[in-house]
Amino acid sequence: MKTAWWIEWPYAAWITVALVLLTVLSLSLHAHAEEPGPQESHPQSDGPPGLFIKIAPPARQLIAAEVSGLPADRTLTLTSLQGIVNQTEPRIFLVEGGFARLWLDWLVTRGDIDGVRYVPAAQTEALIEEFKDELRGQVVVDPRVPATLNLATMIAALDRLLITYPDYAEHYAERYGLPIVTDLRGLFNRNGEAYRWALDNLWARLNHHALALLHPDVPHPRDFIIQQKIWVWWQGGTADSGGLANRLAELTVTYDVLKAAPVNIPVLGYPWKGEGVGLGEHGGVDLLSRYGKFLVPSDLARNLSVHANTRPPARAALQNEAPDSPSPSEPDPDKVYLAVIVSDGDNVQALLNYFPRYFEEPEGRTAPVAWTISPAAWDLIPDVVDYYAARRLPGDAFIAAVSGIGYVYLDRYGADLPNKDEAVRGFLQLTSDYMDRMGLTMLWPMVPEGPVPQSVLALYAAEIENLQALFPDYGQKVPTYAQATYTLEARGRTVPVFHAMGGETPLARSIQTALADAPRPAFVHVFALNWNVSPGDLAALDAQLGDGYVIVSPEQLVALFRR
Repeated sequence: MKTAWWIEWPYAAWITVALVLLTVLSLSLHAHAEEPGPQESHPQSDGPPGLFIKIAPPARQLIAAEVSGLPADRTLTLTSLQGIVNQTEPRIFLVEGGFARLWLDWLVTRGDIDGVRYVPAAQTEALIEEFKDELRGQVVVDPRVPATLNLATMIAALDRLLITYPDYAEHYAERYGLPIVTDLRGLFNRNGEAYRWALDNLWARLNHHALALLHPDVPHPRDFIIQQKIWVWWQGGTADSGGLANRLAELTVTYDVLKAAPVNIPVLGYPWKGEGVGLGEHGGVDLLSRYGKFLVPSDLARNLSVHANTRPPARAALQNEAPDSPSPSEPDPDKVYLAVIVSDGDNVQALLNYFPRYFEEPEGRTAPVAWTISPAAWDLIPDVVDYYAARRLPGDAFIAAVSGIGYVYLDRYGADLPNKDEAVRGFLQLTSDYMDRMGLTMLWPMVPEGPVPQSVLALYAAEIENLQALFPDYGQKVPTYAQATYTLEARGRTVPVFHAMGGETPLARSIQTALADAPRPAFVHVFALNWNVSPGDLAALDAQLGDGYVIVSPEQLVALFRR
């Protein structure tokens, strides 16, 4: 998920300058004060009791439609059908390789559904015939203007229109009796123009408890965006915005959306799709943070319209259990004690499509591992939360990723809002509430450059009442052990801090190198980059490190450090 900051920050800096210019020049650029449009938001969201609207439990017999190998346009059409049908009751689940069948089996095991009716890829269009009575017609995209795919997604959500392309829209009208109700062809010349029209004409009809920042070519979470009736748009970058004028036009829309939307709401999707495509990870998170919005990375997460409506887990489902082998009463003065923290559990698609391999085939691992997980998963993928609670190995632990309820940079959170402190408190309260629901007592924060400052860590320590420890940084950002491990005083409590050490490949060697000059005993957060570390790597780590190192759970690490 995380990408190199030196690639993205020049553009992020440009974005900041551009937004300042837009603030000064807004009247000349678009005459904001004279046009109808969204008004600036209230400080907090008045949305649903959770992060998202609960529709209904999934149908007892779920339809699983295979879309692997289908053309991108037909996949988008089926995704729009799924989202519309699932607005009243989740009935369609799309299967596209990976662990999709694992999740279907888990829904049966968990009792969310009784069974599955599989539809092969060659027969998926029959679902349009099956559900055509729930559709009002079609919305046709303009392939020349990518923004129309996002406009069509919102129109599909609001008007129950199937998203189609020009080369088969007429055929669908004849075959299924679905008239072309909205035709986006030829209405717009540029993306910025299209998004401005959408803001003026669609925003007021949409739900405002969440946003989605999604590249037009990415279909995966659109079922959920349609089900939830969420605003979706894309902010182009240096390589994909079609020139400076269109980029500025898009930015005026982005600026207006972020001002109009409530504070402390999730933004689905992801702001990057390759070098120069989009704002970039850090530029995007920075901009969202400044307006008090948190990113829930989910651009490649399918079937959220089903997952989000499964029954909630038991409270504190991820509360860390005592390992089979208790920690020693006193630390050995010659040992290094390590808690291995696996990164990127804030990324919903990692939880759906990547992490299961560690649990399905652990390859004989016996040493404990700490898995990062988004507290937002409680609402977005409750069935998946239960899967990890059930399948963890003895001693395995879970900690909150990456900034709390969503991915932000807390030092700049709410910076462009009238009341920054109120936004920060709201974010941390939301984080604390969801950590308590899941049974999480430890947190992994990061910033785009360098180690997380103590001033930021102090905010977490002060505002999250049940916080037991902090494990900062995305990879090793401090040069020595002396700077990595210490305690933080906040509101009369002492919170241990363990900055990441090691993390390069091979993992064992990077740990040994990073700690070569560290005093013993040492107490260390080992950063394990999930995209680079295999189940076999984790299984072999204990033996590769040797007798001078002891892998423990985060709870054991904290207890030993305190002693």
